[in-house]
Amino acid sequence: MYSNKVDKSTGVRSDQIGRPVTPKSSKDYPDKIRKITFYDAEHDRELVFITSNFELEATGIALPYKKDG
Repeated sequence: MYSNKVDKSTGVRSDQIGRPVTPKSSKDYPDKIRKITFYDAEHDRELVFITSNFELEATGIALPYKKDG
């Protein structure tokens, strides 16, 4: 549907808002979802988060997982 602006220096690459599109998934979960893509340079890996949390900043969702590398 749309993307939020991100500060790529934080590691967040994208913060996108959308809805499930397949018939079953859109029926099972008709609300909006959020997809955050984060690049962890320290461990050279990309992490993707799917969430229904629209209140936290994207870094607040991604950074707790970075330390588990």
